[in-house]
Amino acid sequence: MCIALLLGVALYAADHQSRNWLALAALSPVFLLHGLADVHSDALMACVALLAVLAHRRDRPYLSAVLLAVAITIKYVPVLLVPALLIGRSRREQATMIVIIASVITALYLPFITTFTNLLGSLPVFAEHWQANSLFFSIWKWIDLDWMTSEGIRIASVVA
Repeated sequence: MCIALLLGVALYAADHQSRNWLALAALSPVFLLHGLADVHSDALMACVALLAVLAHRRDRPYLSAVLLAVAITIKYVPVLLVPALLIGRSRREQATMIVIIASVITALYLPFITTFTNLLGSLPVFAEHWQANSLFFSIWKWIDLDWMTSEGIRIASVVA
């Protein structure tokens, strides 16, 4: 529901040309199956990062910094957008945006840090029971072929 709501906000905030491309991306089978049906956090992160880029295009640098920080806390990949959002800004705006991003990330991670929760605690579990594409993995497990072991499915996932 959150993903659909954020996508609706992004479609509303986009200009006409961008709206067409966003609608096309939203109707992509990959996004519909992996993002919405599989409820994958990558889709949520992408929607929030998209809102950050749209805020940047509307010259709302501090809103874009907050949204980008939220996207980074979902998955670390949007950290690659930080330089793009800083280009063309004054030194003061750049510094303020970096402080905003760091502050939002710190505030969102603070409950985990203060309780000494391991932020990477699920990484060993993921590595041990690796399923790169849970939808693909689940379909193969459902087919239940004797020769297709979990290791075989993982290899097929990498090839696919």
